[in-house]
Amino acid sequence: PAAWSRPPVPASWIEPLRAGLPAFDPFLTPTRGMGQVVECFRHHPATVRSPHPADSFVANGPLAHQLLHPHALGSAFGAGSPLARLYECDAQIVLLGVGHGNSTSLHLAESRTRWASRHVIPYGTAMMVDGERRWVVYDDIDYDSDDFVALGAAFAAATGGEARVPLGAGEIIGCSMREIVDFGIGWLDATRQS
Repeated sequence: PAAWSRPPVPASWIEPLRAGLPAFDPFLTPTRGMGQVVECFRHHPATVRSPHPADSFVANGPLAHQLLHPHALGSAFGAGSPLARLYECDAQIVLLGVGHGNSTSLHLAESRTRWASRHVIPYGTAMMVDGERRWVVYDDIDYDSDDFVALGAAFAAATGGEARVPLGAGEIIGCSMREIVDFGIGWLDATRQS
């Protein structure tokens, strides 16, 4: 709650909110800010969810469990995360009606930059530990997607490695995850200051 910004909460509310937040439950805890398509997909009986209490992933199919587990607290989008395993599988990114500003895959590139090591902050979450609800604090990168639109445009211009196809009033954008992540590491290191 201390980092909530839409809306921010008064300092006097932070501890009562922490005490009252339910512990993460991969079956019951809804996703936040992902929309109804993701929530519908999450409820499918064959869908698997990663155990990260703040930044979980969902998948369905023969590799779902293998791709999503484990998912360590201190690496939401970096080494050992579902994104890292998707990268190793040479996954393809398909953005439906959104642009690179919404591409979580670019956080993997961000996590592999020199910038990331200088931007680690504490996070906290309610979760079950040994059968008991606890507030757990862990460190991870202060992820920032503000420049992902520019990164995507630079990738498309420099490599031509992006396909765009009309979809209703919007479009589908597709590219190789490995190619854009590799490009993104260098681009982010060159463009981000401090």
